[in-house]
Amino acid sequence: MKKNKEKIILFLAIIIFLITFLLYDFLIKQSSRVVFCDVGQGDGTFININNDKQILIDGGPDNKFIGCVGKYMPYFDHKIEYVIVSHPDKDHFVGIIEVLKRYDVEYVIVNGDKSDIPEYEEFLFLAKDKIIKPEDNDFLKFLQKGGDSKDSNNNSLVFKFIYNNKSILFTGDAPTEVEEKFLDKDLKSDILKLGHHGSKTSSSKSFLEAVAPELTIISVGADNKYGHPSYLIIKRLENLGIKYLRTDDLGDIEIKLEN
Repeated sequence: MKKNKEKIILFLAIIIFLITFLLYDFLIKQSSRVVFCDVGQGDGTFININNDKQILIDGGPDNKFIGCVGKYMPYFDHKIEYVIVSHPDKDHFVGIIEVLKRYDVEYVIVNGDKSDIPEYEEFLFLAKDKIIKPEDNDFLKFLQKGGDSKDSNNNSLVFKFIYNNKSILFTGDAPTEVEEKFLDKDLKSDILKLGHHGSKTSSSKSFLEAVAPELTIISVGADNKYGHPSYLIIKRLENLGIKYLRTDDLGDIEIKLEN
């Protein structure tokens, strides 16, 4: 009798666990959201669209990004529709290598730059049959698709992600001279992923005024050797009344994309 009772309790516990697990996956993990992952000194963003599509933007300097992807990816989804690498600096692409090994990635978008970094050769090898040119679609609008500068930062992909009337502008490590090229374009965005980890070489006053974001995200490593984000940029944001959040302070920064 006692053994039967224990079996019933164990069975009910398993049922409750499975229901909780499925509800969490359905209500939380499948919801539309963007997560600016804490990847240390680098960029890595995870976007989920109603458990229908996932978009990854950059991947940080090491395998920390794969942990963020696994944490926020819906349990029963092993496919990632788009991976975007803004430019081939190690702090933007290395974490994508592990993503390509573990997930079924449909398309990879790059800026076309060459690089002699060994890890980038591995990245290109894994992505070779998946690479497509940057083109606008229902979610992505490209302002810069690459360039011919010797400085890869200048060739960073610059684009908007747009969903549910919410827009997020990504600029990679593009410096102020690249930002100036777009001042006559429609830059207005709800959120700006601050360029070059808050370096003083990006985020000019005129650019910030043109974007007019409600919020900026600074993806940066704690106590990094570059001094990012720059004090000048922080003061500029404060003087313009623009709110900012930092991954070195908050860890992963999650923003819902639901109406």
